[in-house]
Amino acid sequence: AVAMGQAVERAVEKARAVGLGLVLVRATTHTGALGYYTQQLAQQGMIGIAYSASIPMMAYHGTRVAGVSTAPLSIAAPGELNEPIVLDMASSVVSMGQLKQAKLLNKVLAEGLALDAKGNPTTDPQQAAIPLPFAGPKGSGLALMFEFITSLLVMNPLVSEFFSNKPGGRKHQQNACIIAIDAFRLCPEDTFRSEVARTVATLKNLPAREENGDILMPGERGHRTSAERRQTGIPLSAEVAQELADFGVIAGLQKPW
Repeated sequence: AVAMGQAVERAVEKARAVGLGLVLVRATTHTGALGYYTQQLAQQGMIGIAYSASIPMMAYHGTRVAGVSTAPLSIAAPGELNEPIVLDMASSVVSMGQLKQAKLLNKVLAEGLALDAKGNPTTDPQQAAIPLPFAGPKGSGLALMFEFITSLLVMNPLVSEFFSNKPGGRKHQQNACIIAIDAFRLCPEDTFRSEVARTVATLKNLPAREENGDILMPGERGHRTSAERRQTGIPLSAEVAQELADFGVIAGLQKPW
């Protein structure tokens, strides 16, 4: 997270100078939530793009083992009233965090989300170990390209080293890229923000499927949830609360935190 924060700062500096800044980050332990960084960029008038690669965790389409990373991607754009439109997604149908959460809560998974350690499809949260790519070859192809345009560019290949049997080849690490585009250099700020608002309004006024409820933009559900929980607090399951309490003891913190 420290390295990614520095990458955001450097990308903004470069974009302010020449219109676009691209910064690569090499060999971090974990990049964190990419939407956190792209949202920072959007709040500074940038189109923010971030993606990362890690050691294999997701099945490559057609295989029975983890062959590529879950390859998260986030794109954010300045919105009306400085509330960015933020896409934040993985190339897997379910994230590793969601699999771990399902295991902790012993929550049965939907079909088509994961494989067990032997490469068999499973809905058992205790057996699920390998998430599947979304849209099959599209998700795994995206993950492969992220390996090319992060790991190989910084001379820190992760997939090939993972399967090489070299010492340290399976150590968890990640590579990432942050891109900042100075949106208001290309399009006047008032025009850009008003056109974002007009585009959003256009989509929200389309005929909706009743079973889906509101027509939401990328990041809108997260903004709503954030506002609500800042007022009412964050609901936790007993299992998660106990896990946090155990970490709190290690950190010398007592409940309520």
